[in-house]
Amino acid sequence: MSLQKFIQIKQKIALNNEKNFTTSKNVKLTTLLNYQNQIDYNLKIEQNQKKKDEEIIQLQEFNAYYYAEMAEALLKMNRYIEALQCYDQAINRNPDESYYYAQKAFVLNQMNKLEEALQSYDQAINRNPECLNYYAQKAYVLSQMNRLEEALQLYENVIKRNPDNFDYYIKKAKILKQMNRHEEALQLYDFVIDRNPENIDYYAQKADSLHQMNRLKEALQCYDYVLNKNPDSVNYYAQKADVLGQMIRHEEALQLLDFVIAKNPDYIDYYASKADTLQKMNRHEEALNYYDEAINRNPECANYYVAKADALRDMNRHEEALKFYDYAINCNPDFAQYYGLKGKNFKHFNQLTHQVK
Repeated sequence: MSLQKFIQIKQKIALNNEKNFTTSKNVKLTTLLNYQNQIDYNLKIEQNQKKKDEEIIQLQEFNAYYYAEMAEALLKMNRYIEALQCYDQAINRNPDESYYYAQKAFVLNQMNKLEEALQSYDQAINRNPECLNYYAQKAYVLSQMNRLEEALQLYENVIKRNPDNFDYYIKKAKILKQMNRHEEALQLYDFVIDRNPENIDYYAQKADSLHQMNRLKEALQCYDYVLNKNPDSVNYYAQKADVLGQMIRHEEALQLLDFVIAKNPDYIDYYASKADTLQKMNRHEEALNYYDEAINRNPECANYYVAKADALRDMNRHEEALKFYDYAINCNPDFAQYYGLKGKNFKHFNQLTHQVK
């Protein structure tokens, strides 16, 4: 074979190799590009799905917020069953939001469903264990259930975690008062007053505790101090009137009650308090009129019927008294004391009837 022929063959082989290499390179490049395009496509699908998921979550959160807002409005109208349904809807749409459970618990508490309220507060706490108010609200429910030791323990725990929130001390003091541990309650009131002397409510709370301890002069001094600092607070006048009543200073108490009724004629308990004072002054007919006023304004309150029944009993109008004890029982059939009062009055009525015969 000539040299020239050999060179031609080598060149042809080299050319074929180069061609094959280029083809292989192009194939690999195309494959790589296709793979990258697939990755980009998958990534785009994933991003679109993530965006859709986020939009769904946002929509759910918006819907939850909408139901929570509706529940707030219903709550202000005392439409508790509907408010409860709205909070359930909010929770279904955003089950991680602790606030909805706490609000649901509040509604349940208003409906006197205390066990269910406790469960909802526990759910709120599980989702946000750093919110101390949930523990305090749970403690309040426990106090309503007379589970005072548990309530006290919760308040002590929140005070340890936030010793600068004086409201927790006040709430703890209220539990101590319920437990008749008045001296300890007074110490707490003095503690918060010392650290925040501008808060007049703390003096009023101390006055109430002194009142319950029958330290009436000291209680009166506290109320006078409160009213001197805050003369526009109508309720403190009513509380002072109560202390004056216990000190047998009924005329002064009556003047204060007339004042608070004029200032806030829509607060029904003031009418009942005035009736109680008139009853103590043996002004029975006037007392009956004010009990009627309280009953007309709130016919669902059993205590007003009982108070009027007691007044009628004191006037020896036992048959009428029996009727009002029955009204009270109809309002609150689970309260055993009403049956006892009715039974005592009925027994006395029978004795008087036999005497007449």
